[in-house]
Amino acid sequence: MQGYVVVFVSTTPTGDVVATTFNSNKNREANLPVILIHKPLSAQPSYHVVCQNTFPAFRGYSGIAVDKEGNYYVAADTGDGATSWIRKFSPSGKQDMAFGEGGQIAAGKRFVGLDIFDTYLFTTAAFAELMVFDTRTGKLVGKGPAVTQNAPGTPAIRDIAVDPSKQLVYGVAAGAAWVWEGGTFDNPATYKLRRLSPDTAGVRAGEGVYFDPVSRKVLIPENETGNLLSVGEGATFSQSNVVKPSPTENQICDVVLLQDGKTLFITDLRRSQIYVMKRSEGDTLPVLPGTVAVADATPTAAAPPASSTGAGGVTWVNEYKVALRQSRDQNKPLIVFFRAPSVNLCNELEAGYLTSPEFANLASQAIVCRFDVSSDRLLAQQLGVFKVPELAIYSSKGDRLTRTSGKIDPAKVTAEFQAAISKAK
Repeated sequence: MQGYVVVFVSTTPTGDVVATTFNSNKNREANLPVILIHKPLSAQPSYHVVCQNTFPAFRGYSGIAVDKEGNYYVAADTGDGATSWIRKFSPSGKQDMAFGEGGQIAAGKRFVGLDIFDTYLFTTAAFAELMVFDTRTGKLVGKGPAVTQNAPGTPAIRDIAVDPSKQLVYGVAAGAAWVWEGGTFDNPATYKLRRLSPDTAGVRAGEGVYFDPVSRKVLIPENETGNLLSVGEGATFSQSNVVKPSPTENQICDVVLLQDGKTLFITDLRRSQIYVMKRSEGDTLPVLPGTVAVADATPTAAAPPASSTGAGGVTWVNEYKVALRQSRDQNKPLIVFFRAPSVNLCNELEAGYLTSPEFANLASQAIVCRFDVSSDRLLAQQLGVFKVPELAIYSSKGDRLTRTSGKIDPAKVTAEFQAAISKAK
Protein backbone atom coordinates (compact mmCIF):
# COMPACT_ATOMS: atom_id res chain seq x y z
CA MET A 1 0.00 0.00 0.00
CA GLN A 2 2.98 2.29 -0.52
CA GLY A 3 2.07 5.80 -1.60
CA TYR A 4 -1.31 5.84 0.11
CA VAL A 5 -2.45 6.43 3.68
CA VAL A 6 -4.88 3.58 4.42
CA VAL A 7 -7.76 4.01 6.85
CA PHE A 8 -11.00 1.99 6.77
CA VAL A 9 -11.43 -1.53 5.36
CA SER A 10 -14.24 -3.89 4.38
CA THR A 11 -14.65 -7.24 2.59
CA THR A 12 -16.42 -8.15 -0.64
CA PRO A 13 -18.70 -11.13 -1.48
CA THR A 14 -15.77 -12.76 -3.32
CA GLY A 15 -13.45 -12.61 -0.31
CA ASP A 16 -11.39 -9.61 -1.39
CA VAL A 17 -10.65 -6.56 0.78
CA VAL A 18 -11.29 -2.90 -0.02
CA ALA A 19 -9.39 -0.11 1.69
CA THR A 20 -10.04 3.63 1.79
CA THR A 21 -7.36 6.31 1.83
CA PHE A 22 -6.66 9.71 3.38
CA ASN A 23 -5.13 12.95 2.09
CA SER A 24 -2.19 13.48 4.44
CA ASN A 25 -1.11 16.66 2.65
CA LYS A 26 -2.09 19.69 4.73
CA ASN A 27 -1.72 22.20 1.90
CA ARG A 28 -3.58 20.91 -1.18
CA GLU A 29 -6.48 18.74 -2.29
CA ALA A 30 -5.96 15.23 -3.65
CA ASN A 31 -7.76 12.65 -5.78
CA LEU A 32 -8.02 9.68 -3.41
CA PRO A 33 -8.62 6.06 -4.47
CA VAL A 34 -10.52 3.21 -2.90
CA ILE A 35 -8.25 0.21 -3.39
CA LEU A 36 -9.32 -3.41 -3.86
CA ILE A 37 -6.88 -6.04 -2.61
CA HIS A 38 -7.50 -9.17 -4.70
CA LYS A 39 -6.78 -12.54 -3.08
CA PRO A 40 -5.55 -10.91 0.15
CA LEU A 41 -4.32 -14.19 1.67
CA SER A 42 -2.31 -15.28 -1.37
CA ALA A 43 1.48 -14.99 -1.59
CA GLN A 44 1.12 -12.18 -4.12
CA PRO A 45 -2.12 -10.20 -3.72
CA SER A 46 -2.90 -7.67 -6.45
CA TYR A 47 -4.11 -4.10 -6.00
CA HIS A 48 -6.74 -2.30 -8.10
CA VAL A 49 -8.33 1.14 -7.92
CA VAL A 50 -12.10 0.79 -7.47
CA CYS A 51 -13.03 4.48 -7.61
CA GLN A 52 -11.52 7.91 -7.00
CA ASN A 53 -12.87 11.08 -5.39
CA THR A 54 -11.41 14.50 -4.68
CA PHE A 55 -10.80 15.60 -1.09
CA PRO A 56 -9.53 18.81 0.49
CA ALA A 57 -6.27 18.94 2.40
CA PHE A 58 -6.01 16.60 5.40
CA ARG A 59 -9.36 14.94 4.76
CA GLY A 60 -10.51 11.62 3.34
CA TYR A 61 -12.96 8.77 3.36
CA SER A 62 -14.75 8.29 6.67
CA GLY A 63 -16.32 4.90 6.01
CA ILE A 64 -16.77 2.06 3.55
CA ALA A 65 -19.26 -0.81 3.17
CA VAL A 66 -20.02 -3.41 0.48
CA ASP A 67 -23.37 -5.05 -0.28
CA LYS A 68 -24.07 -8.61 -1.40
CA GLU A 69 -23.96 -7.62 -5.07
CA GLY A 70 -20.48 -6.16 -4.61
CA ASN A 71 -21.50 -2.49 -4.81
CA TYR A 72 -19.29 -0.08 -2.85
CA TYR A 73 -20.60 2.63 -0.54
CA VAL A 74 -18.11 5.27 0.57
CA ALA A 75 -18.53 8.21 2.92
CA ALA A 76 -16.61 11.48 2.74
CA ASP A 77 -15.98 13.68 5.74
CA THR A 78 -14.71 16.93 4.28
CA GLY A 79 -14.88 18.69 7.64
CA ASP A 80 -17.90 20.64 6.39
CA GLY A 81 -21.42 19.22 6.56
CA ALA A 82 -22.40 21.16 3.46
CA THR A 83 -19.94 19.24 1.28
CA SER A 84 -19.82 15.81 2.97
CA TRP A 85 -21.51 12.91 1.19
CA ILE A 86 -22.14 9.16 0.74
CA ARG A 87 -21.80 7.70 -2.77
CA LYS A 88 -22.48 4.30 -4.31
CA PHE A 89 -20.32 2.61 -6.95
CA SER A 90 -20.86 -0.56 -8.97
CA PRO A 91 -18.28 -3.39 -8.73
CA SER A 92 -16.70 -1.96 -11.89
CA GLY A 93 -16.31 1.44 -10.22
CA LYS A 94 -19.14 3.33 -11.97
CA GLN A 95 -20.96 5.82 -9.75
CA ASP A 96 -24.69 5.12 -9.35
CA MET A 97 -26.22 8.48 -10.31
CA ALA A 98 -29.73 7.28 -9.31
CA PHE A 99 -28.59 6.83 -5.71
CA GLY A 100 -29.75 9.57 -3.33
CA GLU A 101 -30.03 12.98 -4.99
CA GLY A 102 -27.83 13.44 -8.06
CA GLY A 103 -25.75 10.37 -7.21
CA GLN A 104 -25.10 10.98 -3.54
CA ILE A 105 -26.61 11.33 -0.08
CA ALA A 106 -26.02 14.83 1.27
CA ALA A 107 -27.82 15.85 4.45
CA GLY A 108 -25.83 18.94 5.38
CA LYS A 109 -24.00 16.88 8.00
CA ARG A 110 -20.61 15.19 8.25
CA PHE A 111 -20.97 11.45 7.69
CA VAL A 112 -18.78 9.19 9.83
CA GLY A 113 -18.69 5.39 9.56
CA LEU A 114 -20.64 2.97 7.33
CA ASP A 115 -21.99 -0.56 7.65
CA ILE A 116 -24.62 -2.66 5.86
CA PHE A 117 -27.19 -5.29 6.73
CA ASP A 118 -29.34 -6.49 3.84
CA THR A 119 -30.82 -3.27 2.33
CA TYR A 120 -30.02 -1.08 5.35
CA LEU A 121 -27.07 1.32 5.15
CA PHE A 122 -25.97 2.67 8.55
CA THR A 123 -23.98 5.82 9.29
CA THR A 124 -23.62 8.51 11.93
CA ALA A 125 -23.96 12.23 11.34
CA ALA A 126 -21.24 14.09 13.20
CA PHE A 127 -20.86 12.54 15.56
CA ALA A 128 -23.50 10.46 17.34
CA GLU A 129 -26.73 10.73 15.34
CA LEU A 130 -27.58 7.31 13.93
CA MET A 131 -29.02 7.40 10.39
CA VAL A 132 -30.28 4.49 8.28
CA PHE A 133 -30.68 4.66 4.50
CA ASP A 134 -31.95 2.26 1.83
CA THR A 135 -29.02 0.80 -0.12
CA ARG A 136 -31.08 0.63 -3.31
CA THR A 137 -32.31 4.20 -3.44
CA GLY A 138 -30.33 6.19 -0.88
CA LYS A 139 -33.60 7.30 0.72
CA LEU A 140 -33.72 7.79 4.49
CA VAL A 141 -35.27 4.85 6.39
CA GLY A 142 -35.09 6.56 9.76
CA LYS A 143 -32.95 8.23 12.41
CA GLY A 144 -31.93 7.42 15.93
CA PRO A 145 -32.97 9.69 18.83
CA ALA A 146 -32.08 13.36 18.59
CA VAL A 147 -28.54 14.21 19.66
CA THR A 148 -27.25 17.51 21.00
CA GLN A 149 -23.91 17.84 19.29
CA ASN A 150 -20.92 18.87 21.41
CA ALA A 151 -22.98 18.62 24.60
CA PRO A 152 -21.18 17.16 27.64
CA GLY A 153 -21.30 13.37 27.50
CA THR A 154 -22.01 13.19 23.76
CA PRO A 155 -19.39 10.85 22.25
CA ALA A 156 -17.47 11.78 19.10
CA ILE A 157 -18.26 8.49 17.35
CA ARG A 158 -16.00 7.89 14.33
CA ASP A 159 -17.06 4.49 13.02
CA ILE A 160 -19.91 1.97 13.41
CA ALA A 161 -20.53 -1.78 13.07
CA VAL A 162 -23.74 -3.82 13.21
CA ASP A 163 -24.70 -7.14 14.81
CA PRO A 164 -27.43 -8.47 12.47
CA SER A 165 -28.93 -11.10 14.77
CA LYS A 166 -29.35 -8.81 17.82
CA GLN A 167 -29.97 -5.67 15.71
CA LEU A 168 -27.38 -3.71 17.66
CA VAL A 169 -25.26 -0.90 16.23
CA TYR A 170 -21.84 -0.37 17.79
CA GLY A 171 -19.73 2.77 17.71
CA VAL A 172 -16.25 3.86 18.77
CA ALA A 173 -15.22 7.19 20.32
CA ALA A 174 -11.94 8.02 22.06
CA GLY A 175 -11.09 4.30 22.14
CA ALA A 176 -14.35 3.43 23.92
CA ALA A 177 -17.08 1.09 22.66
CA TRP A 178 -20.67 2.37 22.54
CA VAL A 179 -23.89 0.64 21.48
CA TRP A 180 -27.30 1.66 20.15
CA GLU A 181 -29.76 -0.84 21.63
CA GLY A 182 -33.47 -1.31 22.25
CA GLY A 183 -34.50 -0.56 18.68
CA THR A 184 -34.77 -2.29 15.31
CA PHE A 185 -33.09 -1.62 12.00
CA ASP A 186 -36.37 -0.57 10.37
CA ASN A 187 -37.32 1.69 13.29
CA PRO A 188 -34.08 3.31 14.54
CA ALA A 189 -35.94 6.07 16.44
CA THR A 190 -36.40 3.66 19.36
CA TYR A 191 -32.67 3.10 19.89
CA LYS A 192 -30.82 4.39 22.93
CA LEU A 193 -27.07 4.98 23.04
CA ARG A 194 -25.07 3.40 25.88
CA ARG A 195 -21.36 3.31 26.76
CA LEU A 196 -19.79 -0.18 26.94
CA SER A 197 -16.18 0.54 27.92
CA PRO A 198 -14.07 3.44 29.21
CA ASP A 199 -12.12 5.87 27.03
CA THR A 200 -8.62 4.67 26.22
CA ALA A 201 -7.42 7.63 24.13
CA GLY A 202 -8.25 11.16 23.14
CA VAL A 203 -10.71 12.12 20.41
CA ARG A 204 -9.17 11.56 16.97
CA ALA A 205 -10.07 10.81 13.37
CA GLY A 206 -9.41 7.37 11.92
CA GLU A 207 -10.92 5.29 14.71
CA GLY A 208 -12.44 2.02 13.57
CA VAL A 209 -14.74 -0.59 15.11
CA TYR A 210 -15.71 -4.08 13.95
CA PHE A 211 -18.21 -6.65 15.21
CA ASP A 212 -16.52 -10.06 15.19
CA PRO A 213 -19.23 -12.67 14.55
CA VAL A 214 -17.07 -15.57 15.73
CA SER A 215 -16.27 -14.30 19.22
CA ARG A 216 -19.39 -12.07 19.14
CA LYS A 217 -17.28 -9.25 20.52
CA VAL A 218 -16.54 -5.70 19.43
CA LEU A 219 -12.99 -5.16 18.17
CA ILE A 220 -11.30 -1.76 18.47
CA PRO A 221 -7.68 -1.01 17.48
CA GLU A 222 -6.14 1.14 20.23
CA ASN A 223 -3.71 3.67 18.85
CA GLU A 224 -2.08 4.62 22.17
CA THR A 225 -1.22 1.05 23.21
CA GLY A 226 -0.88 -0.73 19.87
CA ASN A 227 -3.41 -3.31 21.11
CA LEU A 228 -6.59 -4.75 19.67
CA LEU A 229 -9.30 -4.19 22.27
CA SER A 230 -12.01 -6.87 22.45
CA VAL A 231 -15.23 -5.88 24.25
CA GLY A 232 -17.70 -8.62 25.17
CA GLU A 233 -20.98 -9.08 27.01
CA GLY A 234 -21.15 -7.29 30.34
CA ALA A 235 -18.50 -4.85 29.15
CA THR A 236 -15.75 -7.43 29.72
CA PHE A 237 -12.69 -6.72 27.63
CA SER A 238 -9.28 -8.09 26.76
CA GLN A 239 -6.31 -6.97 24.66
CA SER A 240 -4.07 -8.52 22.02
CA ASN A 241 -0.88 -6.76 20.99
CA VAL A 242 -0.71 -5.72 17.34
CA VAL A 243 2.37 -3.48 17.26
CA LYS A 244 4.84 -2.12 19.75
CA PRO A 245 3.15 1.05 21.07
CA SER A 246 4.57 4.14 19.40
CA PRO A 247 1.99 6.90 18.76
CA THR A 248 4.58 8.90 16.83
CA GLU A 249 5.22 6.04 14.40
CA ASN A 250 1.99 4.03 14.35
CA GLN A 251 -1.72 4.78 14.23
CA ILE A 252 -3.67 1.54 13.96
CA CYS A 253 -7.24 2.37 13.07
CA ASP A 254 -9.57 -0.25 11.52
CA VAL A 255 -9.99 -4.02 11.48
CA VAL A 256 -11.87 -6.57 9.37
CA LEU A 257 -12.26 -10.36 9.48
CA LEU A 258 -11.54 -12.23 6.26
CA GLN A 259 -13.73 -15.01 4.85
CA ASP A 260 -11.66 -17.80 6.37
CA GLY A 261 -13.05 -16.79 9.77
CA LYS A 262 -9.53 -16.78 11.24
CA THR A 263 -7.59 -13.87 9.78
CA LEU A 264 -7.86 -10.21 10.77
CA PHE A 265 -6.54 -7.31 8.68
CA ILE A 266 -5.67 -4.21 10.73
CA THR A 267 -4.76 -0.92 9.07
CA ASP A 268 -2.08 1.52 10.20
CA LEU A 269 -2.84 5.05 9.05
CA ARG A 270 0.53 6.55 9.91
CA ARG A 271 2.72 3.81 8.40
CA SER A 272 0.36 2.99 5.49
CA GLN A 273 0.56 -0.70 6.34
CA ILE A 274 -1.85 -3.54 6.97
CA TYR A 275 -1.07 -6.01 9.75
CA VAL A 276 -2.26 -9.62 9.61
CA MET A 277 -3.38 -11.40 12.78
CA LYS A 278 -4.53 -15.01 13.23
CA ARG A 279 -6.85 -16.23 15.93
CA SER A 280 -5.33 -18.13 18.82
CA GLU A 281 -5.90 -21.88 18.66
CA GLY A 282 -8.77 -21.72 21.14
CA ASP A 283 -10.72 -19.31 18.94
CA THR A 284 -10.03 -21.03 15.61
CA LEU A 285 -13.02 -22.43 13.78
CA PRO A 286 -12.79 -26.22 13.36
CA VAL A 287 -12.23 -27.65 9.90
CA LEU A 288 -15.14 -30.03 9.50
CA PRO A 289 -14.98 -33.06 7.18
CA GLY A 290 -17.47 -32.96 4.35
CA THR A 291 -18.05 -29.21 4.55
CA VAL A 292 -17.17 -26.41 2.20
CA ALA A 293 -16.14 -22.82 2.78
CA VAL A 294 -18.75 -20.17 2.02
CA ALA A 295 -16.54 -18.72 -0.71
CA ASP A 296 -16.63 -22.06 -2.58
CA ALA A 297 -20.42 -22.34 -2.66
CA THR A 298 -22.12 -22.25 -6.06
CA PRO A 299 -24.70 -19.44 -6.51
CA THR A 300 -28.29 -20.49 -7.04
CA ALA A 301 -30.03 -19.81 -10.33
CA ALA A 302 -33.01 -17.97 -8.87
CA ALA A 303 -34.23 -16.59 -5.57
CA PRO A 304 -36.41 -19.01 -3.57
CA PRO A 305 -40.01 -18.14 -2.62
CA ALA A 306 -40.53 -16.17 0.59
CA SER A 307 -41.65 -19.34 2.40
CA SER A 308 -42.20 -22.96 1.52
CA THR A 309 -43.41 -26.16 3.17
CA GLY A 310 -40.89 -28.97 2.99
CA ALA A 311 -41.01 -32.69 3.66
CA GLY A 312 -42.09 -33.37 7.20
CA GLY A 313 -44.60 -30.50 7.09
CA VAL A 314 -42.15 -27.84 8.25
CA THR A 315 -42.84 -24.34 6.89
CA TRP A 316 -39.54 -22.64 6.07
CA VAL A 317 -38.98 -18.90 5.80
CA ASN A 318 -36.45 -18.39 3.00
CA GLU A 319 -35.41 -14.81 3.79
CA TYR A 320 -33.35 -14.18 6.92
CA LYS A 321 -34.58 -10.61 7.42
CA VAL A 322 -38.21 -11.75 7.36
CA ALA A 323 -37.51 -14.65 9.73
CA LEU A 324 -35.69 -12.33 12.13
CA ARG A 325 -38.68 -9.98 12.24
CA GLN A 326 -41.13 -12.84 12.77
CA SER A 327 -39.02 -14.22 15.62
CA ARG A 328 -38.98 -10.85 17.35
CA ASP A 329 -42.66 -10.02 16.71
CA GLN A 330 -43.93 -13.46 17.79
CA ASN A 331 -41.43 -13.82 20.65
CA LYS A 332 -40.29 -17.20 19.33
CA PRO A 333 -36.79 -18.66 18.98
CA LEU A 334 -35.29 -18.69 15.48
CA ILE A 335 -33.74 -21.84 14.00
CA VAL A 336 -31.57 -21.19 10.93
CA PHE A 337 -30.36 -23.87 8.53
CA PHE A 338 -27.32 -22.49 6.68
CA ARG A 339 -26.83 -24.43 3.46
CA ALA A 340 -25.40 -24.43 -0.04
CA PRO A 341 -27.07 -26.48 -2.82
CA SER A 342 -23.72 -27.74 -4.13
CA VAL A 343 -22.76 -29.38 -0.82
CA ASN A 344 -23.85 -33.01 -0.51
CA LEU A 345 -23.89 -32.94 3.28
CA CYS A 346 -26.43 -30.09 3.16
CA ASN A 347 -28.69 -32.08 0.85
CA GLU A 348 -28.36 -35.17 3.04
CA LEU A 349 -29.31 -33.18 6.13
CA GLU A 350 -32.28 -31.62 4.36
CA ALA A 351 -33.54 -34.97 3.09
CA GLY A 352 -32.90 -36.73 6.38
CA TYR A 353 -33.00 -35.16 9.85
CA LEU A 354 -34.84 -32.00 8.74
CA THR A 355 -37.79 -34.16 7.58
CA SER A 356 -37.95 -36.14 10.83
CA PRO A 357 -40.74 -35.91 13.44
CA GLU A 358 -38.12 -34.83 15.99
CA PHE A 359 -37.16 -31.77 13.96
CA ALA A 360 -40.80 -31.03 13.12
CA ASN A 361 -41.48 -30.87 16.86
CA LEU A 362 -38.65 -28.34 17.31
CA ALA A 363 -39.88 -26.33 14.33
CA SER A 364 -43.40 -26.12 15.79
CA GLN A 365 -41.96 -24.15 18.71
CA ALA A 366 -39.87 -21.73 16.64
CA ILE A 367 -39.52 -19.76 13.44
CA VAL A 368 -37.40 -21.79 11.01
CA CYS A 369 -35.30 -20.22 8.26
CA ARG A 370 -33.52 -21.84 5.31
CA PHE A 371 -30.56 -19.61 4.39
CA ASP A 372 -28.68 -20.33 1.16
CA VAL A 373 -25.27 -18.82 1.93
CA SER A 374 -24.41 -18.47 -1.74
CA SER A 375 -27.24 -15.91 -2.07
CA ASP A 376 -25.59 -13.54 0.43
CA ARG A 377 -22.05 -14.42 1.41
CA LEU A 378 -21.53 -11.16 3.26
CA LEU A 379 -24.50 -11.78 5.54
CA ALA A 380 -23.26 -15.31 6.18
CA GLN A 381 -19.95 -13.81 7.24
CA GLN A 382 -21.70 -11.22 9.42
CA LEU A 383 -23.45 -14.11 11.19
CA GLY A 384 -20.19 -16.00 11.68
CA VAL A 385 -20.97 -18.80 9.23
CA PHE A 386 -17.86 -19.89 7.34
CA LYS A 387 -18.65 -23.57 6.85
CA VAL A 388 -21.85 -25.34 5.80
CA PRO A 389 -24.07 -27.09 6.67
CA GLU A 390 -24.81 -25.41 9.98
CA LEU A 391 -27.85 -25.38 12.25
CA ALA A 392 -28.10 -22.53 14.76
CA ILE A 393 -30.76 -21.37 17.16
CA TYR A 394 -31.26 -17.80 18.38
CA SER A 395 -33.51 -16.28 21.03
CA SER A 396 -36.16 -13.77 19.93
CA LYS A 397 -33.69 -11.06 21.04
CA GLY A 398 -31.04 -12.39 18.67
CA ASP A 399 -28.75 -14.14 21.15
CA ARG A 400 -27.18 -17.22 19.60
CA LEU A 401 -28.07 -20.06 21.99
CA THR A 402 -26.30 -22.99 20.35
CA ARG A 403 -25.06 -24.16 16.97
CA THR A 404 -23.85 -27.35 15.28
CA SER A 405 -21.99 -27.85 12.01
CA GLY A 406 -21.08 -30.67 9.66
CA LYS A 407 -22.39 -34.20 10.04
CA ILE A 408 -24.78 -34.12 12.98
CA ASP A 409 -25.93 -36.52 15.67
CA PRO A 410 -29.77 -36.27 15.49
CA ALA A 411 -30.40 -37.25 19.11
CA LYS A 412 -27.78 -34.80 20.40
CA VAL A 413 -29.03 -31.93 18.23
CA THR A 414 -32.64 -32.55 19.24
CA ALA A 415 -31.76 -32.52 22.93
CA GLU A 416 -29.56 -29.41 22.69
CA PHE A 417 -32.07 -27.43 20.62
CA GLN A 418 -35.01 -28.42 22.85
CA ALA A 419 -33.04 -27.31 25.90
CA ALA A 420 -32.29 -24.00 24.17
CA ILE A 421 -35.95 -23.50 23.27
CA SER A 422 -37.04 -24.23 26.83
CA LYS A 423 -34.47 -21.80 28.17
CA ALA A 424 -35.59 -19.09 25.76
CA LYS A 425 -39.24 -19.25 26.88
